[in-house]
Amino acid sequence: MSSSISKKVSAALLVFALVATTAGCLKSPEEKYEAYMASGKEYMEKGDFGAALIEFKNAARTKSTEAEPFYQIALCNDRRGQAQEAIVAVQQAVKLDPNHVEANLLLARYMVQMGGSDILPQAEELINGVLADERNNSEALFVLAATRARLGSAEDAERLLQEALRNTPEHLQSSMALARLKLNEGKPKEAEDILKKAVDSASNKSEAKIALGQFYLGQNRDADAQKEFEQILSEDSKFGPALLGLGMLYLKQGEKDKAEDIYKRASELEGELYLPLYGQVLMLNGKEDEGIAEFERLVKEHPKDRALRTRLITAYVQTDHIAEAEKLLDQVIADTPNDADARLQRAEVYRRTNKLPKAQEDLAAALEYRPNSHQAHFLLAKVYGELGDSRLQRQELDEALRINPEYLLARLELAQALLRGASATPQSAIDLLNEAPESQRNTAPVVAARIWAHIALKQYTDARKELDKVSPDVRADNPEFLLQEGMLQSLAGNYAAARPYLEKSLEKNPRDLRALNALAGTYAAENKEAVAISTVREHAAKYPNDAQMQISLANWYIRAKYIDEAEKAYQAAVKAGDPSRDATVMLARIYVDRHELERADKLLTDALQESSTNANVLLMRASVRDGLGNADGAIADYRAVVERNPENYVALNNLAYLLAARKSDLEEALKYAQQAKEIAPAVVQPGQPGVAEIDDTLGWVFYLRGVYASAVVHLRASAEANPKNPIVQYHLAMAHAKNGDVAAGRRALEAGLQIDPNLPEAAEARKVLGAAN
Repeated sequence: MSSSISKKVSAALLVFALVATTAGCLKSPEEKYEAYMASGKEYMEKGDFGAALIEFKNAARTKSTEAEPFYQIALCNDRRGQAQEAIVAVQQAVKLDPNHVEANLLLARYMVQMGGSDILPQAEELINGVLADERNNSEALFVLAATRARLGSAEDAERLLQEALRNTPEHLQSSMALARLKLNEGKPKEAEDILKKAVDSASNKSEAKIALGQFYLGQNRDADAQKEFEQILSEDSKFGPALLGLGMLYLKQGEKDKAEDIYKRASELEGELYLPLYGQVLMLNGKEDEGIAEFERLVKEHPKDRALRTRLITAYVQTDHIAEAEKLLDQVIADTPNDADARLQRAEVYRRTNKLPKAQEDLAAALEYRPNSHQAHFLLAKVYGELGDSRLQRQELDEALRINPEYLLARLELAQALLRGASATPQSAIDLLNEAPESQRNTAPVVAARIWAHIALKQYTDARKELDKVSPDVRADNPEFLLQEGMLQSLAGNYAAARPYLEKSLEKNPRDLRALNALAGTYAAENKEAVAISTVREHAAKYPNDAQMQISLANWYIRAKYIDEAEKAYQAAVKAGDPSRDATVMLARIYVDRHELERADKLLTDALQESSTNANVLLMRASVRDGLGNADGAIADYRAVVERNPENYVALNNLAYLLAARKSDLEEALKYAQQAKEIAPAVVQPGQPGVAEIDDTLGWVFYLRGVYASAVVHLRASAEANPKNPIVQYHLAMAHAKNGDVAAGRRALEAGLQIDPNLPEAAEARKVLGAAN
């Protein structure tokens, strides 16, 4: 071919490309919108909700004032089990079009499912708005029936469901709801007849047969359930719900191999919901290697499916294949450094394996690529929580909520953080929870969190009122509400009445230390310490590799002064891999009490090899090194804590005291002591320095600097708050003497000598007072 012909062909191709590109660019917003909506609906029909979600989001960006794409986004999230995201989208749809019937009904459904009793009237108002225009709308009648049932009016609910079925006999959800009502009334035969009639009336008999099969499954009529599922599959071997029903039946019967075969068939169907099923059942059946292999195959076939990758990473982590999880994520990040999702996943892997600095690096990178990632701020808050930095933890949670006020996990975590520690502010937690979006304000998790805040404020009557608003069936099945009932009974002195609730809560959530400790606490309150310890010991024996469980047992031993048993339990917690390092710190305290300072130092130093920034471990080692006479090492540890958390008043106070002892660093010592005084709360946890100790440090620094009047002010305040501390009395005696009040100095000296006359500070105080005469 000649060069001229080649040039002509190239030019022609270029013109074609430009025309094609221009044609694409010339699509009107309306055409783009319609294309995105049509594509999204095609994906929805195939069950590929992830792909559909992308299309509907594109449509929403193209025409942000249209309600329909937001409604479709809500449906996609609903199908994927992402309730909070669905609620946000459907609220936007209703906001854009208050007359969007389907959106109103979906929003009302969520309000009925997740809201408290006080939100149900709002749901009813929405439904009645639909029924005003469409009285025969069976979907609206169905949702209204659900509302009435939640309000305790089963008779109204039944009447409305029957009306819905008269209007639309094939409305399957109404038949299923009516059958459930009959079951609740103890009328299984009537429930069965309703579902059989639904099969006869249904436009899609397979779906109705699924409902009947599930009814039989719930009634332990396995043969009848199997008959229904197999009959559907004989007509359509790829009907997913029937395969799932049959698989569930086999799992129930312990027929693991048959269940695996069925779920394998289901996983070959179209739709993102079916893809992971075979891998999941393999993991469930304990075939972890095969399950992981299946997820690895799926990830290889669908490399861009981040949901599948997440399942594989989760499987790796659950089975302690941490190296494989890191390797996969390392490869993803090497290929695509700006994959924020991979960064978040690797950060979570690092966090779980206590590689907190590495987790921070990934989260910082994720925020660089995605600055408004509320998930990144949430994970960063978790990292700071494990580092013991409550200030930064709250700050990151607050930022996550600022970015996404609908992010319920962050709101709940922040509420819990506001209830913890010496600086707890329970009223702030209540205010935070009351600021939740209306759709969340009366959901079970928010109500439970509000009850805890009332309990923290000792507002037991308010806590009881909140708990009584929760429907009895929800309370009976929710371990959090069961725990709260037990706690309120216990706080009222009804220990025997509290135990059944606490036991049931613990049965539903066996690793909940709150329930375990509350249960043991009911015995301790009755002076049955041995029974309390036995309760914790027997439960902890079931979880020998649960570090927090072993720490709880050790704490009960400490309470009973069973130090040797406590030591063994703390050692078990350390061996189990306690990421908080609380067990390490407590074990070191036991060694310190035995004057085994070198042993404590080695234990803490070993822990810092893996967790170099853990503030509690650094603080403990600093104290140990101070006791060993290693002032430089102690100062270095306190500096490391302050550098990490400038508001750690414990480290600030102790650092100031050690620097003052050098006498060459008095300006720096004064700075740190003043910061500690500004930050320290009025009420502190046992074992931590409070305002009295900090006043002693500050007064002593002033004394060493020759500012005796200021020294007297702070040392007197410390002595008044803590009159049994002899060192404070000796410091005060010296300050009075130097300030010209020898008589006051002698009184302080005598007070100190009565407490402990053998301290080095006693001799120093005598010398100063002698020189003042």
